[in-house]
Amino acid sequence: MKYEFPYVTRAKDLWKISMYNIYHSMAGVTNVIFTVAMILLNIRYFSQVDVILKILLLLGLSIFTLVQPTLIYLRAKKQVDGLPKGMSIGLDDKGIHVEKNGQRSILRWSKVQGIKRYPFLLIIFASGGQGYILSNETLGKEKEALYSFVKSHLGKGRN
Repeated sequence: MKYEFPYVTRAKDLWKISMYNIYHSMAGVTNVIFTVAMILLNIRYFSQVDVILKILLLLGLSIFTLVQPTLIYLRAKKQVDGLPKGMSIGLDDKGIHVEKNGQRSILRWSKVQGIKRYPFLLIIFASGGQGYILSNETLGKEKEALYSFVKSHLGKGRN
């Protein structure tokens, strides 16, 4: 079997991964508790305090609801701006083929470390910290079939 996809990494994909990982960890639990506490403080005291404390209450409320997501998106945008454009990726029994400007390279299955499935994308991890992000929009209906295909090839060719 062979799969072919345009390879496009977007800032929103990296942002989604970061937000998903944050809110599925202890840091995310802390964020939620802090935000709920700030909502309750704003409800209880906002009408009773002066302007400076109102600003502080609103700033506290916006830390995890506006500031953190915005900073994460800006970081993701900066990362994406440094990535090459116009790539395509293909997967077959030999490995992962990446093409850019007519040049092809192959990553053998023995060099592939794993695959992670998110609700909105797949990440294929290669050796050396390299990885390939494939969004649901890119994969379409082939996401589950591709996931199974990669899982079936993991560990092949290793000594």
